[in-house]
Amino acid sequence: MQKFSTVDLLRDIKTVTMAADRQPVAITQHRKARYVLMTYDDFEAMKQKSDPRRAYGANEAPRTGSANRSRTGPADTGGK
Repeated sequence: MQKFSTVDLLRDIKTVTMAADRQPVAITQHRKARYVLMTYDDFEAMKQKSDPRRAYGANEAPRTGSANRSRTGPADTGGK
């Protein structure tokens, strides 16, 4: 991946955007990659191939049958 600094981007946006037309480019700030510039079509294609997994908050987690079962064994029924 080709890299350009934020200063390069400000000084010569044409060169940076032409490079991004060919492939995504990294935009660096203080010598560290901070951003990626790519074509909108590349971005849309990337979204279509996205990972279907999702992170849930404690209140949002979907309920499944196995989530309600104890991991150590059957539930205690209180009987003897």
